[in-house]
Amino acid sequence: MVFTASNETVNSMQRSANSVITTANKVLNAAKTPIEWLRNYYSVVCEKELTLRQTMLLINAQVAFIATVFPANMPIVARIACCAWLVYSLKTCKNEI
Repeated sequence: MVFTASNETVNSMQRSANSVITTANKVLNAAKTPIEWLRNYYSVVCEKELTLRQTMLLINAQVAFIATVFPANMPIVARIACCAWLVYSLKTCKNEI
């Protein structure tokens, strides 16, 4: 049995796909806006132009620091894992920036 689709069905599916892609692009652009703001801020603080990757590395180091320092009643194994994450992220920042 062979299934065929009419031109109207194909056009409708193409419009739906285009709509999903357009919506996804709008969401991604909205998500990049605060990261771009941080990139500009970090560029001023570091006194050199940073890339989006370098900005994400700095954000990663900050999150690792917060995860290591702030939870006071965290189990020792989790604290060691967060500390290793912090050391790794700081070394990566040092090498990349």
